[in-house]
Amino acid sequence: GMGGVGKTTLVKEVGKRAKALNLFDEVAMAVFAQTPDLSHIQQEIADFLGLKLTGQSLAGRANKLKERLSGNKRVLVILDNVWTQIDLEEVGIPSCCKILVSSRNQDIFNDIETKRNFPISVLPEQDAWTLFKDMAGRSIESPELRPVAQQVLRECAGLPLALKNL
Repeated sequence: GMGGVGKTTLVKEVGKRAKALNLFDEVAMAVFAQTPDLSHIQQEIADFLGLKLTGQSLAGRANKLKERLSGNKRVLVILDNVWTQIDLEEVGIPSCCKILVSSRNQDIFNDIETKRNFPISVLPEQDAWTLFKDMAGRSIESPELRPVAQQVLRECAGLPLALKNL
């Protein structure tokens, strides 16, 4: 889905619920940038797992992560905001892990063997208006404010993040 549609909020909530429902023993998350820094990504995952990754090469850190993630615990690894193809082995994520990936780029999922893809789009107009009213208050329905509110709503283009941060 496009930026601002709520992918990060959604994957964080999935992680919380998966842990709360005891679906996984641990949930680890790493947020990517347009140009991924594998060392930083490894460190983020390690921090969630309580694992120290100091003074090692990228490959050494990957091996340590892989050992930890291949253990007896059920671990969900969330990779958020992935922009380009990633080599999970290079990061240190073994194939036995359950992985949740969010991305703006649908092509990312063509090369990863995903079981399911869930496209996320902007809110339909009625849902956007309901969220906008919840955020701004019912006063926006007054005859004086409604035209302005509708213009603002059009400018937000159904993006939940834009509507929520008004």
